[in-house]
Amino acid sequence: MKSLFYCIVTGLVIISFTSCVKEIDEYQAPDVSATQVTNMNDLLVPSGFNFNLDREVTFEIRLKNNTDGPISKVVVDIMTDIPENNGKVLFRGATNATGIISGKFKALKTLNQFVINTDYIGITNNAVVTVNNNHIQLSLGGSNPQKYCTRISMQSEMDILLLQTGLHPFPINCI
Repeated sequence: MKSLFYCIVTGLVIISFTSCVKEIDEYQAPDVSATQVTNMNDLLVPSGFNFNLDREVTFEIRLKNNTDGPISKVVVDIMTDIPENNGKVLFRGATNATGIISGKFKALKTLNQFVINTDYIGITNNAVVTVNNNHIQLSLGGSNPQKYCTRISMQSEMDILLLQTGLHPFPINCI
């Protein structure tokens, strides 16, 4: 008896939903002949639209030895990724006498993280930095080093296979 009751209620619910469908008039495509652009000069672009795909990023990177002294004349690379992943060098320069390198470079607006590399023994390579308000601030080394992440390269085909299948942990280590 209960199953008959549920069947009747279900049937009534289905009928009530299907009976309330609005009639749809025959579809009429909008007239595009008036808005169709045939010449580049006829293209309407909003006044605030910006065609730039890149932005200017400023940075200040400090290199310190283990007694917090400056490390001068060290070449620093700012890259899109690690060299093993075909990262491109966006900026290359050397630290000054106070162990600081600062400047600016252009990068795609879609890039929010960069890799900082040096060849100096004792300074960690592949430091991943995040852009904050188009600025990078990083201090490497020192007696109380800043916490940052490093990007590692895939060393074997097994690492690459595990990464592609989603079984490998994301190749960023935070120190």
